[in-house]
Amino acid sequence: MLHSELCDRWRAQNIVSRAIGSPSLVYGLMMLSPYSYTCIRPIQLETRLVKPVSFLDDEDNNVELGNRYIDKLLEEMLEQNGQEYDPYDLEDSSVGFSKKSIFVNVSGEVKLHNGYITGLKSIHRSDNCSVEEQDGILKVNADLGAGVLDFYYNGTVEFMNYGPTTIHGILSYLEVHMEFTVDAKTGRNGKLTEFVIDEMKGMKVTASGLENMNWEMNYIISSVTTLFQGFVRRFMQNKIRNHIAERLPNYQFPVESGNIDITEVPEITEPPEDEDDNVERGDRYIDKILEEMLEQNGHEYDPYVLEDNSVGFSKKVMFVNVSGEAKLHNGYITGLKSIHRPDHCSVEEEDGKLKVNADLGAGVLDFYYDGTVKFMNFGPTIKVQGVLAYMGVHMEFTVDAKTGRNGKLTKFVIDEMKGMKVTASGLGPMNWAMNYIISGVTTLFQGFVRRFMQNKIRSHIAERLPNYQFPVEGGIIDITEVPEITEPPEQTEALEEIPEETEAPEEIPEETEALEEGVKESPEEEALEALQLFRYLDLI
Repeated sequence: MLHSELCDRWRAQNIVSRAIGSPSLVYGLMMLSPYSYTCIRPIQLETRLVKPVSFLDDEDNNVELGNRYIDKLLEEMLEQNGQEYDPYDLEDSSVGFSKKSIFVNVSGEVKLHNGYITGLKSIHRSDNCSVEEQDGILKVNADLGAGVLDFYYNGTVEFMNYGPTTIHGILSYLEVHMEFTVDAKTGRNGKLTEFVIDEMKGMKVTASGLENMNWEMNYIISSVTTLFQGFVRRFMQNKIRNHIAERLPNYQFPVESGNIDITEVPEITEPPEDEDDNVERGDRYIDKILEEMLEQNGHEYDPYVLEDNSVGFSKKVMFVNVSGEAKLHNGYITGLKSIHRPDHCSVEEEDGKLKVNADLGAGVLDFYYDGTVKFMNFGPTIKVQGVLAYMGVHMEFTVDAKTGRNGKLTKFVIDEMKGMKVTASGLGPMNWAMNYIISGVTTLFQGFVRRFMQNKIRSHIAERLPNYQFPVEGGIIDITEVPEITEPPEQTEALEEIPEETEAPEEIPEETEALEEGVKESPEEEALEALQLFRYLDLI
């Protein structure tokens, strides 16, 4: 009786142990008396028969297949474009600088040319992907990496006959996170859902030929660093991200776990259905509008001059309410020519009209301002820089389903602004005003982007749509070949009134990293700030 009770008890503990992963079972078995050995053997046999749940094998297999799928995408991209990407030519640029020395404001400029970058072919999958199935869709998460990247620029200093300079930059490592989905049964209909630069490690910039300009070396290097970082972001968005987004719909994820080479499944290159054919022609139509817009206005849009502005601030220090103003001037923004269609449009027919839905994207956008802080007729000269990693826009328009004419823009909305970050340098002992200035400038930049998209991009598209013919017949029709409606009809006047749809969402939560308001300071800290201010103003 005792023997059977022991067996039953230890079988029960064995089952519980497997359920909760407890190691106490092993210890208990070791403590059994020798004559209970007969009950241990069946328990051991039962334990050996326990196998991992089958979905773990499938999951691991999907991960392996996902790794191979991503590797093939990158391999094909580098085979096609590797010579273009590495080395990659950098556009000419310039870096201005100024400094107030005693009573003289000294300014100059470094013009950068013959720039290029190497190492972009080092892009690779940095770790195993993860694959999970939900509602008939496989969701794949993967990390990409690249590095070391080397930058080079020749430069000419326009200041007191200084000679040429050479600038060299290194980015040790770049990391990108991406997500995409495919149909869990067919492995088709791949769609890129996220592509984000997570981090840039080990950025270092050096300049030769400026040995006698050490007083401005740090600012020049800081500005060139910002240029390099902006270039890397734009390259990853406009080249790598777009390549992957375009290829995913044409490749089959090997869901059958066979030895399937994704490059051997190109049959979805020509959509067979009329609806898919409309999508393809819609994509081409939108791309033509953007291409024509950038050909006409690209030089005006990038770089785009920002209007002068000002940001007020105030703070109570001890018993004195201190107020001042940061006047901003010489502002400009770069990166607006990066506007593009990041994904396929959708086309549906209703009541004799084709309704086209499309998303637009732009980024990275870089902002710059010079500024002067006015505080009791004193104050430093500052530099303000801002970065907007990515902006997404959704638009809708209609055309006549039979003729492809009478295009009308019905919706144009800024969906999101990702990764807004603003920094300011040069405040010195007035760092207490940093958060107020950054908060104000962040609002200015966001407002500018909204106005630019509404007043320039939206207006351009709204004016052009009535003049262009959507290629409803499916032929190779160039929309620029239908110029007969040169004067927009009266209906286009009404396009300015789309209030509820063109209002950009005000909430842009955690992306703006500059704000640290609401931090209470101790009386001792306030007193120290007051002393620093008064010393700075030569009041004590």
